[in-house]
Amino acid sequence: MDPRTDTRSDLMVFLKDVYKEHPLHIVSGKELMESLSLDEETLRFHLRFLYDLGYIELLSSNQDSRALVRMTDKGFSKFEN
Repeated sequence: MDPRTDTRSDLMVFLKDVYKEHPLHIVSGKELMESLSLDEETLRFHLRFLYDLGYIELLSSNQDSRALVRMTDKGFSKFEN
């Protein structure tokens, strides 16, 4: 499997798990970077990709450590398993 796909899957699973525990919690880019050991460039790439697919919502104009991210219903459905 492509490492980029693994990273996106890990990111979505992390967001899904956060949502299940705390549905109102908004995840920061910094939290994603620390939890998944991502650098800022990698985070920016994957956030943009997932946003374009409609799997995440960016609640800030930032796509880096200052990003505020929430999983969409479409993303939750796709990564439900």
